[in-house]
Amino acid sequence: MRSAGHSRFGELWRNGDFLKFWAGETISLFGAQVTLLALPLIAVLVLDSDSGEVGLLRFMQMLPYLLFSLLFGVIADGRRRRPLMIGANAVRAVMLGFVPLLALADLLNLGLLYVITFVVGLGAVMFDVCWLSYVPTLVKERNLLAANGRLGATSSAAEIGGPGLGGILVHLLSAPLALAVNAVSCLVSIASLLLIRAKEVVPPRRPEKRNVMKEAGEGIRWVFSDRKLRVLALLGCCYNFFTTFVDTVFLVYAVRELSLGADEIGIVLGFGGVGGLLGATVANPASRRFGLGKVYGASMLLAFSAWILIPLAGGPYAQILVMVIAAHFLTGFGMGVGNVISISVRQTVTPTALMARMNAAMRMLMHGVAAVGGPVGGYLGGLLGLHTALVIGAVAAILVVLPMLRSRIVRLRDISELSEERAAEATARE
Repeated sequence: MRSAGHSRFGELWRNGDFLKFWAGETISLFGAQVTLLALPLIAVLVLDSDSGEVGLLRFMQMLPYLLFSLLFGVIADGRRRRPLMIGANAVRAVMLGFVPLLALADLLNLGLLYVITFVVGLGAVMFDVCWLSYVPTLVKERNLLAANGRLGATSSAAEIGGPGLGGILVHLLSAPLALAVNAVSCLVSIASLLLIRAKEVVPPRRPEKRNVMKEAGEGIRWVFSDRKLRVLALLGCCYNFFTTFVDTVFLVYAVRELSLGADEIGIVLGFGGVGGLLGATVANPASRRFGLGKVYGASMLLAFSAWILIPLAGGPYAQILVMVIAAHFLTGFGMGVGNVISISVRQTVTPTALMARMNAAMRMLMHGVAAVGGPVGGYLGGLLGLHTALVIGAVAAILVVLPMLRSRIVRLRDISELSEERAAEATARE
């Protein structure tokens, strides 16, 4: 007799629309990882930027999440999401394609790179708000954890191969030309979306005069009114802040003080993807065996504490390389597990009518706070030194996560409890 997990895995393999979406996302995510490495390396290697300028570049990448997530959530809850995702990827493809053209014409500068990064971020916000709300259209609720596990594993696989591929492309072609890969991957994602046949339910027509601020606020209120979503949001905010903080400083630290090349940096970052892939793969079976909440709490503790290995790295070159690889692998593993659980919880406890606005609120909070991490890390790196800044970020991350692990979410046994709790809370409110 097949287990429920194997049965659901089989259902996903027979779901052609999910497979098309999954395939397009796989290629798009690999391209995005190339960009994640190539953009800051353009600033460091081509434009000779310091840690503060690299931090500002990361800020421009995340700023659209802070400014536009709620608005895009309102838009996505009032329209079909697939056309919005297609449009978002078209914008990203065009803007990324401009970078190698500007570089070849010797017109690329830091100001233009900031603008392009911001516009690419706009496309990323719209796509992220929509796809998290679009997956439940393609799969049944009982398959959400399995589907998110597949997508999480794919994201981690991209984190494994993407940075390495990016490092090789930067080494062989230059950082600006490497961005053309992501432009092409966005076009492939558009093609996969166009092939999906599942029909989205057209949202009901709304009055001509809409209170956009009120509708946007409903997403925020929903997140903070639910205790589990509130904890997920706070943990996500803190993790993204410290990740952006550490990554910004580490990139400059790796080039200037550890003397790593673009290909070596790509390999180091790729091990974060190895950890994430393993984490996303074991999230579902581990949650069934040990309890969803306990697994989530352990994964967060690991993800937040592993950064300390970077400033502790010392001694021979090989030993330093092993420690920075271990830091990325362990934090990737923790977040690989945690992301699958977090997204599944969010999708389960949120009504369809609020799904996009909930995801938008989460994105705004998590990435908005992350936007500040880059400039803060870059500023401290310039003021106190890169190594000292890494110590501050890693220690602060550990101190922040400990009290949050006492929340009620770590006592959840199974995701099925969430539907029962949601029904009980709805009855109590009535």
